[in-house]
Amino acid sequence: MPLAVLSGLWLGACGGSDSPSGPVPVVSVQVTSPYPALLVGDNVQLTATTLGARGAVLTGRAIAWTSRDPAVATVSTSGFVTAVSPGMATVEATSEGKRGERMLTIVAPASPVSAAGQLFMIDALQPGPLTAAFRIGDSPPKSVSVGTDGRFSLTSVAPGDPVDLLIDGPAGAYLPSLLRFPRAAVPATALRILLAPRRWTIATGTYASSTIDISPNQAFTPPCTTTGDTNCDGYYPKAWVSGIKVWDDATLPAPLAFDHARSAAPISASDSAAFWAIVDRMEADIGHELFRPVTASDLVIDADGWSAGAVLVRLDASLAAGRGFTNWRWDGRGVVHSAVMRAGSAAALGGSSLVTHELLHAIGLKHSCAWPTVMGGYGCPSAAGLTRQDVGYAHLAIHLARIQRTTNAYRNLYEAMQGERVALLGLGPVSLTLAEALGLPRESGRGQDGAH
Repeated sequence: MPLAVLSGLWLGACGGSDSPSGPVPVVSVQVTSPYPALLVGDNVQLTATTLGARGAVLTGRAIAWTSRDPAVATVSTSGFVTAVSPGMATVEATSEGKRGERMLTIVAPASPVSAAGQLFMIDALQPGPLTAAFRIGDSPPKSVSVGTDGRFSLTSVAPGDPVDLLIDGPAGAYLPSLLRFPRAAVPATALRILLAPRRWTIATGTYASSTIDISPNQAFTPPCTTTGDTNCDGYYPKAWVSGIKVWDDATLPAPLAFDHARSAAPISASDSAAFWAIVDRMEADIGHELFRPVTASDLVIDADGWSAGAVLVRLDASLAAGRGFTNWRWDGRGVVHSAVMRAGSAAALGGSSLVTHELLHAIGLKHSCAWPTVMGGYGCPSAAGLTRQDVGYAHLAIHLARIQRTTNAYRNLYEAMQGERVALLGLGPVSLTLAEALGLPRESGRGQDGAH
């Protein structure tokens, strides 16, 4: 074929393009604000996004800002808003003749609310920079930097009720902590807050050197929804709203005795041997001596069948053969000081899952279906013994309880759960109040199905 023909064919294949010429026109403008309300005197940077016909974001387009209500709020040429007086203000952004708007509520200052306190942390676990912030209503947070000594003090005149105090920082060593108060009940005394770590490395026992991610929200979530059932509770019980309540590890191993005089049936030497073999396995897993054998005659047992500073084990004919039930008591410092474990039969004392489950109750922990656990039973299976998460969360609670007692920082894991829910998970805070928690009995227990 002649060269001229080939050239003509090539040119014909490349010609006739229908690609649009010039920039894609703006068809709409979206205006957003991080806060729907501002306090008089506050500022906020608005954002205008220009969009094409198919919703694609268009960049580099000129935008003109105006306020329809400059007596209420003014806006700069860059979209920076200043709240001037109470009322409603509409701010507009215009690009290529297309306009978007955002309505803002400007509110007057309220009576000041103030809080001060000190943060406490785990030794050698550095937090990085932290802030303390009031989050009240729809207004922007009022925040201050926490000092190197862990102290903070802040005041806000934003209107609203309740008042949230959030302790947070860059994603580092510690979880955020959230404290919620009725506006009229923000404490005048200094708050003492013990921060909870995001991760925990198990130091001793079967799972030594294992690291787990800590989720107080999972640990506090009960595996059931039975209204009015005090046993329907999380691995970390709701009574911990006023501080961790576990056995003081400095007093372990706790004396443990079979209460033959109050048992519904004999407990034989072989029953005892099977029971203590399970305790040995439990202690090896957790890496700490928990219980030591004594006889009931070594203890002072009161008329109610309790012995201060000890754990009693007895058989109870009112329970099914494969079931157990444990009650435990704590003092005003949150120290568990006594427990009574009951089993439905002597054979149950040889059940690894049941005995481990009930003795973990005696330490002060409850139930979970959030991870593979020996503390299941509410619609999820119970493992035969302690799992990695069981040990890690127990170690953390015992360690923080020690710091809690020495620093008097009884706001800790419960506040970390609230902080995780609000700041990390985008959930609402749990509604249980400190006043409600203080009304909880200082004794807890639950029947356990031992058929595992």
